[in-house]
Amino acid sequence: MAETLYFPDSDTLTDLKTLVQRARAINDDGIRLQAAGKVLALWVGLMNGALGSGVPTMIGMRAVPLAQESTTDVVVNLQSLTDRFARLDTDATELSVPPTTIDAAWAGISAPRSGWQVETESTVQVLRQVAASVAETMATTLPETPGQAVVNSLRNRVWAEDFQLGPVTIAQGAAFAAEALGFLSGPVEAPVKVLRNGPWQRISCPHGQVLIKA
Repeated sequence: MAETLYFPDSDTLTDLKTLVQRARAINDDGIRLQAAGKVLALWVGLMNGALGSGVPTMIGMRAVPLAQESTTDVVVNLQSLTDRFARLDTDATELSVPPTTIDAAWAGISAPRSGWQVETESTVQVLRQVAASVAETMATTLPETPGQAVVNSLRNRVWAEDFQLGPVTIAQGAAFAAEALGFLSGPVEAPVKVLRNGPWQRISCPHGQVLIKA
């Protein structure tokens, strides 16, 4: 019997649907549904750099509340969730977890839960500007009919390039991903924090986080 996740209202489930749609447009490489009590962490793989490639591993995370406690922890196909959303009523508050799981390399990489130190602070507006620059570079560099291999190669190169934010450098793909996932919505003056723990950086935005491992 498939597990069911219970949400406090239909807006929360709609929020999950929106994240799935946005994640598929970036990198259709599954989603990890990890519940702890009445909180559901949604993890999406954005970039999975091979060892020694110079491309970082990048993961997006958003937490949403649950109406009932759960111990769900699975990685499923984004399309399988999209199919389920298509069958739900607009006022639905329950989601049946797809029974078929997948293997995703990024999902086996766990970021630290504690021990983070703030490196610098900025604003939503600054990251939006970086995201816009990345989008422009991609749009003006790609040929008219690029194959997927060309798109992936350019994305890996452009996303991995660093930009300076105060005293620290960050892979500029993190800013683009934060914008594309909707983590930077709201007031442009809203704060954004950059934290570090060993080889990990965490970009803490108003509506989610992007984690980067060099």
